Amino acid sequence: MAGSFWLHRIEKYVEQGKFKSVYNTVLIGNFFGGRILIANVLPIILYLVLGSVFINDILGVIPQELITGLSTAGKVLPALGMAILLKYLPLKGNFQYLILGFVLFSYVNLPILAIALIGVVIAVTIYHNLEKEAKMSVTAGGIGDE
Repeated sequence: MAGSFWLHRIEKYVEQGKFKSVYNTVLIGNFFGGRILIANVLPIILYLVLGSVFINDILGVIPQELITGLSTAGKVLPALGMAILLKYLPLKGNFQYLILGFVLFSYVNLPILAIALIGVVIAVTIYHNLEKEAKMSVTAGGIGDE
């Protein structure tokens, strides 16, 4: 959230055509705006200086309902990511392969790499079959036209 302050400032500079200010604000925003200092450096410094007791005290202050809610949200994120992927995947005529991958992962306990390799074999097979059909239709079309 700290980065949004810098983003709005950058947008203002772009509208004004102050591109050197944009560059400087990007550098400053990346350091102070959360990516480096707030998200990475500050928590590590606090942990190293104050120790694990301090971190456990902070976690002890956070209500259990909030921790449970964040844990639940974390468990929902993979499903959300899958839903976003499914929105953009061309599933017409290929839904059975999605179900096959799900079953292989969930019930057969195959690793993702094995499922991906099975998917590559299926994709190559489908591609070659479509290529053969296209050649046959061109050949059949050529004979009928002559």
